[in-house]
Amino acid sequence: MTETQAPVAQRDSPYFGLDYYDEQFGAWFFGRESDGSKIITNLRAARLTLLHADSGVGKTSLLRAGVTWRLHRLADDMFAKGRPVRSIPVVFSSWKDDPTTELAAAVDAAVRPYLGDGGTPARADGPLDAAVEAAADTVNAGLLIMLDQFEEYFLYRSREPVPERFADELARCVNRTDLRANFVIAIREDAYAELGDLFKGRITNVYGNFLHIDHLDRVSAEKAIREPVEVYNRQPGVTQPVTVQDELVEAVLDEVRAWDQPALAANGGRDRIATPLLQLVMQRVWDTERAEGSAELRLSTLQRLRGVRMIVDDHLGKALGSLSGADREAAIDMFDHLVTPSGARSPNRFPTWPSGPGTPRSRLTGCCGSSTTSGSCGPFRPRPGRIPSGPGVTRSSTTCSPRRSTGRSRPARNSAGCAGSGGWPPWPWPCWSSCRLWQRCSPTC
Repeated sequence: MTETQAPVAQRDSPYFGLDYYDEQFGAWFFGRESDGSKIITNLRAARLTLLHADSGVGKTSLLRAGVTWRLHRLADDMFAKGRPVRSIPVVFSSWKDDPTTELAAAVDAAVRPYLGDGGTPARADGPLDAAVEAAADTVNAGLLIMLDQFEEYFLYRSREPVPERFADELARCVNRTDLRANFVIAIREDAYAELGDLFKGRITNVYGNFLHIDHLDRVSAEKAIREPVEVYNRQPGVTQPVTVQDELVEAVLDEVRAWDQPALAANGGRDRIATPLLQLVMQRVWDTERAEGSAELRLSTLQRLRGVRMIVDDHLGKALGSLSGADREAAIDMFDHLVTPSGARSPNRFPTWPSGPGTPRSRLTGCCGSSTTSGSCGPFRPRPGRIPSGPGVTRSSTTCSPRRSTGRSRPARNSAGCAGSGGWPPWPWPCWSSCRLWQRCSPTC
């Protein structure tokens, strides 16, 4: 796939912290080139592809900045040259109300830039497949439709005007061999099995074509550290290029492994990198260096910040600093409802959370509303299609260890005052940060 040089969205930092990459920042997105190519190949070749991964791996960033950005560049280039556009990408993740109607509107919006001469799509009323067919015929191009965060459809489907209407409409699209559209369903690992139940009797062999996305390996993670700095240095107005010490790269990669548990490491997790944690740490190092006027990202700065775990701890501490004592107590009550007993993310909505004495739902709403903006209740800002606060918001964005605390009891701490053995728990990093947040919330800590 050949692409022309596209304008680069300007940024003051090459790193994104706990944010996700939107399509406009595709030029800053590195480490997933191979995964992006696999998805594009499957999108073009197969009517339906299932894309599944653990929560926190970065499916949304990959689909938007790694896939859609590339496909739009190619389509824009062909359109500008007056040549036929082969395919147009559509990313959709708005599940809370009527996804059938909203997906039809998203398809309509996606094809408009390729109509030319101010034309409008021949929007079809009625079934989803008719709307997709009308849009594809209007621009004479295939549609590559990516359904992101599909696990949220299971949460919100009870709100559909007609029960499971979207599942029926999507199945009709997939089963129509004459429809010029292919689909990717991107779903979290712990909800992957539910697809079989949802599409049983609707789609034959729904698991026939699938892709699994893992955490970044060490080589790809190093690219995600170094390459964005090069993009930053090429921006107009940057007179002093920034460099990255090799020692810093090695130290960060050593400390941001996705899994520290021996059993998981034995299954290939030893050299996998927790991408959100990597971005958070590099953003903090970057901010510190730039504030001091330094043009080099140094290992000594990471050491001065006391390493990765203290950077995360400090991030959580700042988030909690804006909460009142009552809100901190509400945060304690929330943790038991963020993950299931098996350790998976719990898609709880505010109406399902307890509202006991001293912890009214309004207090929970206020607490989450405050901490969401700083990323403490979940590693990412609300994704496209989500509500930042209020009913229907999920607050934990990562799979946690089955060894979580239950009830009102706090995590067991050792003499150093930290949960787990050896001062820090051998958990996936988001669970560790939840533990630290719980400790900070507790008036007895």
